[in-house]
Amino acid sequence: MQDTEVAQATSEVLDVLAARFGTTVAHLWDVLLRQAVVEGWVNFAWAVISALVVVACVKTFLWAQRQDSRFDYEPHLVVSVIVGALATITCGFTATDAFLRLMNPEFYALKFVLGAM
Repeated sequence: MQDTEVAQATSEVLDVLAARFGTTVAHLWDVLLRQAVVEGWVNFAWAVISALVVVACVKTFLWAQRQDSRFDYEPHLVVSVIVGALATITCGFTATDAFLRLMNPEFYALKFVLGAM
């Protein structure tokens, strides 16, 4: 597809969606932009929660290493490493997605529209 065909198809999809919801295309576009920003903030919140889980796992890991060797703290070490690794991965992906959505909500609104085609 050429750029003009994509623009025309996007405009047609927005017209259909606006007619279906009983609103204007401009209002629908504003809603899509706000939704992209909201999704960015939700992803940012998940990134913060994931970072807090990582901190808790590191503290648990360090605590378990300092404990007396007469007791078995190995499960604490294993669980803190596994959960910490998963939380680190989650934090990385959600923080990246949050940053991108907050910096360029138009792209994600357009991506939604093109996905509806």
